Amino acid sequence: MAVRDPDPRAAVEEIGRGRVGPVGIVLTAAVLLTLTMVLLYGFIQFWPLAPATTSTAVATTTSTTTATGQPTPGMPGQAAVEPAVRFFGATFHPSREGRLFMIVLLAGALGGMVHTLRSLYWYVGNRNLRYSWLLMYATLPITGAALALIAYVVLRGGLTTTFASSQDISPFGIAAVAALVGLFSRETAEKLKSVFETLLAPAEKGKDQAVPVQVERIHPREGGAGAELTITGTGFAAATAVQFGGVRATPTVISDTELRVRVPQGAARGPISVVTPTGMGASIDTFVPAAPEAGQPRIDRFEPATGKVGDEVVIVGSGFTGASEVQFGDVSTPVTVASDSELRVRVPQGAATGPITVTVDTTTVTSTTEFTVT
Repeated sequence: MAVRDPDPRAAVEEIGRGRVGPVGIVLTAAVLLTLTMVLLYGFIQFWPLAPATTSTAVATTTSTTTATGQPTPGMPGQAAVEPAVRFFGATFHPSREGRLFMIVLLAGALGGMVHTLRSLYWYVGNRNLRYSWLLMYATLPITGAALALIAYVVLRGGLTTTFASSQDISPFGIAAVAALVGLFSRETAEKLKSVFETLLAPAEKGKDQAVPVQVERIHPREGGAGAELTITGTGFAAATAVQFGGVRATPTVISDTELRVRVPQGAARGPISVVTPTGMGASIDTFVPAAPEAGQPRIDRFEPATGKVGDEVVIVGSGFTGASEVQFGDVSTPVTVASDSELRVRVPQGAATGPITVTVDTTTVTSTTEFTVT
């Protein structure tokens, strides 16, 4: 049975294509501007100040003794104390390193937010803001913060430079780098990739890696409804459908490079396409459907598509006069009602999921879709 179905890519492309209305634009802008103000406030609050020092005037005395038995007084010392951070009423006492990490995260998020706001006003100004962009706007600040943190750790690790200690690091320098990383997150990711590709061997391609779908050959290139075709190419392991114009048929996957499929009813002349979850590929060759011979049996569809043993199934098509046998897989069942365009049968004991076959005299025709036994 052939199922008419539009190009699956078209259904995917429809997701998020709608334009954001005035209310959505106002809400999106309000949320992004509010988040920007929160990031700026946090950036200012966590900015490292000159640490205070507390003198231990009353120094602890070490109870050590000299060779003569006299006690040696302890030496007074000084300890650096980071000023407290007040953030929306809460008080934090981060270390110098903690402040630097927060500055990197906030600066990276602010860089991503600048990218987001710039993109927002551009698309709104061109009256072309679509819902599919909103997820990017939500994730860009997070991506910017994460990449900024990675870049900071790489720099502190000494791949491109070295830092002696957190006290020697200029917060202006790391904030500038983090903000630029967040603003140009895509370029940063590519740069980090190129750096590590020089240090590490390239990963071997595994079976879980997406392989482009390519259709190299169709054999035969002509056939009527129900005829079996062999398709060779690459990326077929996860194939879910083969499209003959606007008509879809379910294939049998032989390997990653070979499929077998039956020509569905209504197949159109032209290239055929193999559909997988990661994409689809069209053939260079043109498939030519053969006109059905007069009086030849043909299965158009069957209803229902699923059922248990004993359930009645109606097979609709043409050329059924004189039908002698109907098979569910390898199991035959008698024809209870017959006409030239309709057969009524019951699912036999031992039937398995698979195509339905109708035999008229010496001619056999098989459905292009499977009946599922429940």
